[in-house]
Amino acid sequence: MGEDKNNIVNKIPEEIKLYNTVYLQYKKYGEEAKEKFNKTLEKYTNLDELVTDGFDASLDIIKNYIDDAIDILKDMDINDITSEDFTQNYYQKYCTSVDIFNNLEYKYKKIKKIVSEEKSNKEKKELFEDKQTRTDIIDCVEASVVNIHEAILDCLQDKTNTSVYRITYDDKKEAQELLLRLKAQEKILNNKTKLDILGKILGSNPYIEETYFYLIDINHGDKDNQIEQYANYFGIDLGKKKVELINCDIEKYIQSDLKNINLNDKKAKIEQYYKNYFSTKYTEKNSYANKSYLDNLYKIYNKALQEDKKSDSLKELIKQCNEIYKQYNDERFLKIEKDSEGNILKSVTALSLEKQENKSQEINAKKDELCQAQGAKSEQEVKLEQEVKSKQELEIDEVEIKQELEIDEVEIKQELETDEVEINKEEKTKQQDTNKEKTQPSASEESALTRISDMDDMPEGKNTSGYIFKIIAIILMLLSGAKLLDTVIKILQDKLLIAKDLTIGFAVVIVTLALSLICNKIATKKIYPNGKEVSDKNMIIRLAVGILCTLAGIIINVGYYKAILYTIAIMIFIYIIRDSFLKRRNINKKSEGLN
Repeated sequence: MGEDKNNIVNKIPEEIKLYNTVYLQYKKYGEEAKEKFNKTLEKYTNLDELVTDGFDASLDIIKNYIDDAIDILKDMDINDITSEDFTQNYYQKYCTSVDIFNNLEYKYKKIKKIVSEEKSNKEKKELFEDKQTRTDIIDCVEASVVNIHEAILDCLQDKTNTSVYRITYDDKKEAQELLLRLKAQEKILNNKTKLDILGKILGSNPYIEETYFYLIDINHGDKDNQIEQYANYFGIDLGKKKVELINCDIEKYIQSDLKNINLNDKKAKIEQYYKNYFSTKYTEKNSYANKSYLDNLYKIYNKALQEDKKSDSLKELIKQCNEIYKQYNDERFLKIEKDSEGNILKSVTALSLEKQENKSQEINAKKDELCQAQGAKSEQEVKLEQEVKSKQELEIDEVEIKQELEIDEVEIKQELETDEVEINKEEKTKQQDTNKEKTQPSASEESALTRISDMDDMPEGKNTSGYIFKIIAIILMLLSGAKLLDTVIKILQDKLLIAKDLTIGFAVVIVTLALSLICNKIATKKIYPNGKEVSDKNMIIRLAVGILCTLAGIIINVGYYKAILYTIAIMIFIYIIRDSFLKRRNINKKSEGLN
């Protein structure tokens, strides 16, 4: 088989060719008979009809093919044979349909013996509709027709007194055992041993399809197409199996990543598959190999059309599709060609639009960057200006407050020093007068002493801490009055609708007022050690002054905080003037009383 592959069919012996010719002819007849009897079987409506008429119908079909057998024998120069003689002497032992219908009739008679008519009818229906029973009958008719070839060979051998080649039951059994051994030891046997086993199988029974599959696998294909030719000679359509194997391999190839592989390499890969399995047969127009080749080539090209959008690749695709269409007249490739041209136009348009869009995006991005830079710069400048301005304002306010406080402190110290000097002078004068007078004091002196004791509640001499507490009391009182006015205004303007804000506003008023009263009490004790009664009227006046000054500041647009500062300064100035004037007046009163 392997020595001259180009003439492998011609090397088959003539006796095998004779057997193969007759066998394949009646194998084809058997398929026809199977189809004919299947149609006849569909006409029967019940089991009674099938049992009564089925066997005769099958014999009528078989008889037609017996007549053909007589014609074949006459072509072999055997003329002294009739259909009846052929059937009785040679064919009857090969007709298996007799047995299947005898078995069916036996079951039928057994069912008829059932007493219950209902049960009998039910079992008849079940047997008639049984799929396996129908399949067995049809297969038996087919086998009866195929077996006519055995009767022909028997007749030929008998009439010519010569040995005729045939595949016996033992040959089929031997071939099957060899195939089972090959399957069991496939992994441990080398290719040479496998080929020897396959050769024996083909010698015993060349009609086993799996044998040729193994040959294709060992040879990694069928490059010279000899395996397929040999199989076809024995009626085995190996081309369909080869197409299935190729489709399986190509499907795996198509599903892999092919983006980085050019179109020529893809086409070459597909062609290599078909060369390995079909030699050049795949290029024969309208052959099953060619149809399979074009189907898989179309899958590759269509996938390339979907995935590759480059103009150069699409141009190459158009070129190749045009060549394939001209060679094989497959309109699918003409469609790919047109779609590719459309894709090129779309890609060019899309590319130009993309470039325009990219340019516009770049321009917009630059504009945005400039705007953001300018905006960030202006925002930073504004923030810096505001920070500098606020710092300057705070520094100015801080300096003004410090200056005012320093001035007030100097003035207070000067007043305290002046008061201390005057008091010292008074004490010296009083001491001198006391030393001069040796007698008891007169009525006028008692009156003077009484007036001096009445003036003990006047402010004492130098006491800085007392005046500081008094200043703090004034400031807190003014703040309390200002906050009270502010809270009332916000209530009138509906700005303090939340209970929490309203509570906080009045709490601040009460706390500042209470602190003012405490500081005023401490100041009074320090300035007037002997005690002094502070009028509630004075406290109300201070509160009212704070409110009026704040209101005046708001009206003249001076500002809330500046109005308070100005008020504090004015009040401190008034108290300093008042206390200085009161001290001088008290000193004069003391001097008059001593005199």
